[in-house]
Amino acid sequence: MRSSKTDKIHDVLGYLGECKVTGLKGMITGVLEDVAGSIQYMIEPKKSFLGTIEPGYSVDYQQVKVTRNDNKRLTVTEAQPKFALGEMVAGTIVDVKGVVVTRIRYLNGCIRCTVQPFDTMKNDDRVSVFEANLMTIQDEPDYADRRDNRVTWNATGAPIKLAGVEEEETDASTEEPKVDRSPKRTGGPSQRISDL
Repeated sequence: MRSSKTDKIHDVLGYLGECKVTGLKGMITGVLEDVAGSIQYMIEPKKSFLGTIEPGYSVDYQQVKVTRNDNKRLTVTEAQPKFALGEMVAGTIVDVKGVVVTRIRYLNGCIRCTVQPFDTMKNDDRVSVFEANLMTIQDEPDYADRRDNRVTWNATGAPIKLAGVEEEETDASTEEPKVDRSPKRTGGPSQRISDL
């Protein structure tokens, strides 16, 4: 059974957040996840005393105090991620083939994935693509010899369910779930953000 501490780490969009280290306060407008297991909240500060809007900041989720007041929460369009982190994808508009290394979920339901092309390891070559403009190539014969790097466990958060993978009762804080890759999987995480 998961502890209550990790039950809702993804269900923070639209709430107020405060960084316990820097004191930064504002609205949580995005949740950024990367393939290495990091989860960060994007905090948009309120207008400054001069009336200018400051840029948003990404802060590790463990140092953010979230004020879960539904009366003050912004309206959120809940987005269902289509691809797992580490999944091999191709762009349908942008000509890119590679691996999903980060994913950002926004308030308005938009999900943007950063794709690391197969033929390079340079950060400058990464491409940020709207998730709807990607398709999976994970199970295509041309990529069968490549290692399956889809992430089903997030080192700093609760496990993510993938379609076609049964979850066993485990303690999320201590044990990594066992994944059976034998059935072909279609799509990505099958769990609503609010259920994480």
